[in-house]
Amino acid sequence: MRGADLAQVGRCSGAVISAMHARQVWEKRLAGIRNWWAKVMFDWRTGFQGMSSRWQRAQAYVDLYWVDHGFLRALYGNEYEIAPMVTRRAQPSPKDVRAFAARGGKTILNLRGEGRGGPYLLEREACFATGVALVDVRISSRKLPARETLLEMADVLAKAERPLLFHCKSGADRAGLAAGMFVVLHGGSVADAQAQLAARYLHFRASPTGVLDQLFVEFGESGSGDFLQWVKTDYEPGDLEAKFHANRWGAVFVDWILRRE
Repeated sequence: MRGADLAQVGRCSGAVISAMHARQVWEKRLAGIRNWWAKVMFDWRTGFQGMSSRWQRAQAYVDLYWVDHGFLRALYGNEYEIAPMVTRRAQPSPKDVRAFAARGGKTILNLRGEGRGGPYLLEREACFATGVALVDVRISSRKLPARETLLEMADVLAKAERPLLFHCKSGADRAGLAAGMFVVLHGGSVADAQAQLAARYLHFRASPTGVLDQLFVEFGESGSGDFLQWVKTDYEPGDLEAKFHANRWGAVFVDWILRRE
């Protein structure tokens, strides 16, 4: 190889290494900002000691509508009925809970889990006041649930008194996973289950939340006709997550523009 060719190879190699380093620095900075924001939110929400005073209730509503983006959900709740008396949506406000109860609603499955902030405290209070059963199961939008958690969700979806409503923060990712599970547990196809994780519900498969799609992809490829049995014997969330790689710009869009939980 001639000297000029060697120099060209060296320049190309240097450019590749520089680009890789720049990406690592960029990702590290984003992770740092995300961790800082998570700490700010944790400190804010651990300040709630209940809602007995007017100030605490005001804090809870500020948290619900501004910090947790409830003002956007007031405009669009991302609510869809996926089966008779079974609905998916974004985080409900107290008004939404009361409306659900007025329609005869019996159970709400909260996929954000028990929390300390305004959204949870106000939802729990509204459920108690209206007689709606609140079931809390915490799952992540960026990691597949553990086997035990999936089985717990399946049990709730099968046994909860209807009308049933389940939700996450935006009604896009975790609610879509639960909706897909409901579909396959009640005889629907894998394709119909995958359709519950779609852009029409504001779920973006190229983003980190696209890892949830792997649940139904893997189940479909397994050839098993029994979802629960497959979860009990063959489901390995770590292996499925290793097969998924989010798009860089999808991560920016979901994490920093949409501010998904």
